[in-house]
Parts: sequence; C-alpha cells; structure tokens
Amino acid sequence: MARVFKRLFGLVVIGLVGPYVLMGASCQGSEVKLNGRTYKPENEGEKKWVEQAMAAKESQDKSTEEKAWGSLLKEYPNSQAVPTAQYRLGHLAYEQGRYADAAGLLESALKGSSLTGPKRAKTRLLHGQALLKIGQAKAAIEAFEDAYQQLPEEEQKPVAAMILRAAKESGDQRALIQWQARLLPTMDAAQQTEAKAALLQSIDGRLSSAELQVLYAKRGETLTFPFDYIAMRLALLSFHQQDFKACDEILNALSGSINQEHPLYKRVQSLRAQRREVLRVQPNVLGVLYPKTGYGAGLGKLVRNAIELATSGLDGKVQVVFEDTGSQGSTALRALERLVKEHRAIAIFGPVLSDVSLHVAHRAQELGVPLFSISLIETLPDIGSYIFRNNLTRSQMGTAIARYAVKKLSLSRFTAFYPDGESGRIQVGAFWREVERLGAKMVGVESYPADVKNFVDPAQRLVGRMHLGMRPLWYKFSGQLRQAPSGFLRKRLYRNLVKQFPPVVDFDAIFIPDSIEYVSMIAPTLAQQDIEVKLHYPYWEKQVEERYKALNKPLKFVQLLGTNGWNNEDIFTREPRHVVGGIFTVRYCPWGAKRGSLVQNFVDNYRNKFPGEFDPKAPKPPSYVSAYAYDTIQILLHIVEKFAPKTREAFRDQLLKIKDFAGVTGSMTIQSNGETIAPIQFLVAHRDKKFKIHGTSADLE
Repeated sequence: MARVFKRLFGLVVIGLVGPYVLMGASCQGSEVKLNGRTYKPENEGEKKWVEQAMAAKESQDKSTEEKAWGSLLKEYPNSQAVPTAQYRLGHLAYEQGRYADAAGLLESALKGSSLTGPKRAKTRLLHGQALLKIGQAKAAIEAFEDAYQQLPEEEQKPVAAMILRAAKESGDQRALIQWQARLLPTMDAAQQTEAKAALLQSIDGRLSSAELQVLYAKRGETLTFPFDYIAMRLALLSFHQQDFKACDEILNALSGSINQEHPLYKRVQSLRAQRREVLRVQPNVLGVLYPKTGYGAGLGKLVRNAIELATSGLDGKVQVVFEDTGSQGSTALRALERLVKEHRAIAIFGPVLSDVSLHVAHRAQELGVPLFSISLIETLPDIGSYIFRNNLTRSQMGTAIARYAVKKLSLSRFTAFYPDGESGRIQVGAFWREVERLGAKMVGVESYPADVKNFVDPAQRLVGRMHLGMRPLWYKFSGQLRQAPSGFLRKRLYRNLVKQFPPVVDFDAIFIPDSIEYVSMIAPTLAQQDIEVKLHYPYWEKQVEERYKALNKPLKFVQLLGTNGWNNEDIFTREPRHVVGGIFTVRYCPWGAKRGSLVQNFVDNYRNKFPGEFDPKAPKPPSYVSAYAYDTIQILLHIVEKFAPKTREAFRDQLLKIKDFAGVTGSMTIQSNGETIAPIQFLVAHRDKKFKIHGTSADLE
C-alpha cells in the first residue's frame, strides 16, 4: 500500500511542477489581460513589471520573472496583479526548494479574490504540498481536503493519496481512517487486508467519541467498511452513556446494512439483548445498598432499621431487596449489578459511605437506574441525570449558617476555626463565599490538625497571642524578665506580662465546623484566651460583664456558629458553660418535637420497634442518618405506590416532580440537578441544657 501511495503522490508532484499557465497577458495599449480578465495598471511602472514578469515566464527565465514579480509587490502592493505575483513567486520558491517561503506566499495569494475555481484549487493544492514539506502536516490536510472538493473527479485520486500521507505524518486518526476508506477500492487484495487491519485498530482504541461522530457523519446511505465498525463503536459508547435513543438509531442502521454473514452480526444482536436486559424491570422492586459488614456496619444498621420501619406496613405491595456493600467499592459494584440484572429493581437507595458512593453512582448512571443516596460527596448528583441525593451537605451548612449570621443576627465580621481536612475546608469555603457575597468580612481563619487534642496553640494564633514578640509593647516590658533573680520569679513575671496583652478580638463570630467531641474541647480553650461566648441571656451576660470589669479587662461577646456536628445533647454533659448560646444548622430536629408531629411519630415508632438501640434511662432520638434514610425510602415508596412507573426513565422523571414532600427532615423538594432541598433550622444551645429552635431559613426570605 505504501508503494501505491508513493507512486500516486509522485505523479501529482510532477504534474504540478510542470507548466501551469495561471494567466495570459497581451499588451494592448494601457490594458493588461490577467487571469482571463482585463485591467488597467495604475501607471506605466506597474505595467512594465507585469509585462516583464510574464515575458520571462514565457521564456522560462525564472530569475528575471522572480525579480519582476518581487518588484511589483514592493512598489505596487495594491495592484490587482498581486495575487498572481504571490502565486508565481510561491510556485518558483517551491521549485527551488524554499518551501517555507512558498507556503507563506501561496497563503497570501489565496487570501486574494482573483484566484477562483480550478485555479484556486490548484493553488490550494500546491500550498498543501509546501506545508507538508515543512512539517505542518495537519495544516496540509486541511489544504488538500479543500482542494479535493474543488478539483474534477479525474484529478481527485492523487490528492486523496496526499491527504493519506499527511494524515500518517500528523497522526490525525480521523483523516487517516476517512481517506484510507476512500482509497480502499483502488488497492489490491493484499493492500486492502493490511489497510483494513490498520483501520480496525484505529477505530477500537485511538479515536475519541467526537472523532468517531465526525467520521460517522460521512458514512453515506449504507454502512460499508469501515463505517459499519465505526457505527458499532458508537453504539457501544451510547449504550454505556445511557443515550439509548442514539444507541437504538445506530443499531437499526447497522441491522439494515449487514447480514448474518457479517462479522459484526453477533455483536449487534448481543448489544440488542443487553438493551432489552437493562430495560426489563420489576416495577414494584426497590433495591437498597448499605454496609452490613465492614467499617461502615454501624451506619448500615441505622439505615436498615429506618428502612424496615418505613416498609413495615406494606403487606408485600412493594418488595425491598437489601444488598451488602461490604463498605468497599468493588463489593458495592457487584451488589449493584445484582440488584439491576437479577432482581430488576426499578430504583435503588444508597450507598451511604462517601468512598463507596462514587463507584456506584457512575455505574448506576451507565445502567440508567435511578440511585437515591444520602452520601455527602459534594459533586455526587453532578455525575448524571439518574443520580439523586437527600442530605444537608457540608457546603449547604456553611452557606446557611453564614446567611443566618449576617441577615438574622446582624453580624458583619467573622473568623473560622476549623479542622484541616476536606470536610473542614469545604464548609469554611462555602461559609467564606457567602459571607463576602452578603457584604460582610472574613477577618481571619485558623486551622488545626484533624486529630489534634490540644487546641491551645491554634487558639493563641487565632487571637494574636502565639507570637507576642511581634507586638511593639512586648519589647518595652520584656526586659524585666531578664533582670529577675530566679527562674521562679521569671515565670511569675511572664504570666503577669502575658495578661497585659489582651486577645485581638476583631470579629463578631467564630465558625467551628466540627463535631461535639472537638467543640467541647475547643470552647473552653477559647475561654482561656478571654473569648466570651454570646449567651443570648441578659442576666448571665451581666454577670460576665461584672467579672471582667472587676479584672479591669475589655470584654467583647463573640457568637459561636456551627453545623450539624453539634446536634447531640451530650455536648451539655461536657462543657455546657462554654457552648451555651452557640447556634448551629440542621434539617432534622427531634428536640422538642410536638406530639403527633411527623418527627415525634418517627421517634416514638423507631424506639418502639428497636428498643434495644436505646438506653431506657436516657433515651436519645434516632440518628440523623436514620432520619434521612427513612425520608429517602419514603419518597421511593411513594412513587412506586402512587404512580407505578413501568420504566426506570419514567421513575426518574417522577422523582424530578417531587415537591414539598413531608418528611421528618423537612418538607422536601427535588431540584432539576438531583439535589433535595428542605427548610433549614437553626438551633441554639439553651441554658436549660437543651437545643431549641432559634430560627429557620424561612426567616431569611
């Protein structure tokens, strides 16, 4: 095949380098005939150069011709003869091996308007050859393809060979396949076998979906080789991307173009069978993916309890199939496949664990099965149109508490004290963006290692006490330390000196996005740095003010802000004095729920069904994990029972119509991006050692 292309390419080059009359000239008076048109030069000087150049061309005096055209370009750059001059100079440069000059001149000639039709096509062809000579193969392909379309059919074959050579040199697989396919009929049997093998290799592994689509658009009325294999590749890609409409269209086109003897026939039938398999569902079967075993088994138990509670009165109308993810991505994927292909579940709840949910969500999107998770991975619903989430995400919490602090509490200057990990960074980032969006300020942030138990150093950095030596007054008084007669006295003087430097509290609130385990240690550490928490109770605050006045210290109350990691009344058994007055954000609020409400009924029913989960002397409400699992499965059950969709696509469409669905985590609405939103509540740590509602997101509208 390589020898054939070389021979074809050589013939074209010979044909181009031979005599090629672009224009004729006759000097009749003051007019000159150029490219079939008569024009009047601006003056005798222009006419002289044109006539001299054309006469030199006739006599094949290339040196004189080149000088004449060069003088014309230099002296008369606006002449109508400029495109012709550029073409002739480009042609001469190509013949002399000055390919870069030729490419530039021919490109300039093509920008002119006087080169049209076959003349323009041949100029474009020579331009492509010059580009190929200087290693610009991709640009050469474009030039050759442009020329190919304008040339008569009998001149197209050698140009196709040029395009093929340029495609090989540039590595342009799209052009290589297209033009190899076009040249196949001109090859002998051995060459065709070699070319087909190369084509199949490119189609199966070297082309992107977009490149395959470009080639498929050039297929013609029937799918001949290699467009049949391109179609098969696109059908498989469409199937995995859940674009079933495109997949079916391509499969139909393939079925109409191939017979049972075709090598692709069995693959087409197999893919059709997979399409039928994926579409087959049991409309009353819901799948559940949860960690029964592995490190997430504790959460898995909470999830299963909630789902069993929600489905306890179904009487077999809806079948719920549980599959263990084993707290591992690979196990979870196999469980997903069983739910979809063996149990034919119409929709799936789960997974719960973040590091498992991404694996499963991508595969669920490929299979086209609605997946409703409570995972906190921020980008989970962005995976695709079949992925949904019901939870209060970290970024939502950060945004909500910032909005409440600015708009409801009228605070304007903030700092953040957060664990240096993904969770902390996400929450602080969302908090910071919302604070600045609302016109308030972040005056500082301080992080601490996620596993630290001593917060003194980061707390001192937060209020400017870590590096007292950087304060100007420190040098004024620290000399007394050096004059102390003993180490004991120096320590005593040091402690007294430190007390003379109050904390720099230039903020109204501190945002602490952590759990009660850490907040209960952070709050008293901040108190040691003379940061007093806003209590929201005048009598208590008056006592604090009097204490500071007696000590002759300045006082500023600071608001503590948190997220749902604070939502555990155990916080009052640790350091209640330092957390009272703190405000945090939740959706699920079982504290003080009214008798007969959805929340209280859920709490009572859960306790009654699973009494062993609670301490009878101090029963706590069910976990927020159970609450979100309960609400999520309730939405899925609602769609199955009320609408009875027959396909997974129809089920997904019904999910997107959920609006103001009453649940224990609030009135839920599913947005078009798959995210579930509900009113957010802001709880305050009350002096009675209880959490009470301080406000809701509705107050901010």
